Amino acid sequence: NELEGFHEEIGKLRNLTEIIASENRIKELPDNLQYLTNLRTLRVEYNQLSTICLPFALGNLTCITDLRIDHNPIPEDEAIIVARGPQYVKRFTRALYLSEDKNELDLGV
Repeated sequence: NELEGFHEEIGKLRNLTEIIASENRIKELPDNLQYLTNLRTLRVEYNQLSTICLPFALGNLTCITDLRIDHNPIPEDEAIIVARGPQYVKRFTRALYLSEDKNELDLGV
């Protein structure tokens, strides 16, 4: 597959429930994913994602039950987070999203 990213208007697909874009060349997830509040599945494993911290709003997607972001060239410290499983990744990115205004990170979220 040769998909390198998502269309800039993907955030307008408010009723979208599933994105399967595994084994492509995607380098980053767009910030407007935060508007896909019905998204339940996000599979972007085996891509070229260089961080899981962006978009922070990924943590705002509370309906996600199937999150696959492994097998991407992310930094070692973030790989540890990925290794802890999808629920921890979701909690971590949610904490980052909520901390933007507070200048603090609470992983108890």
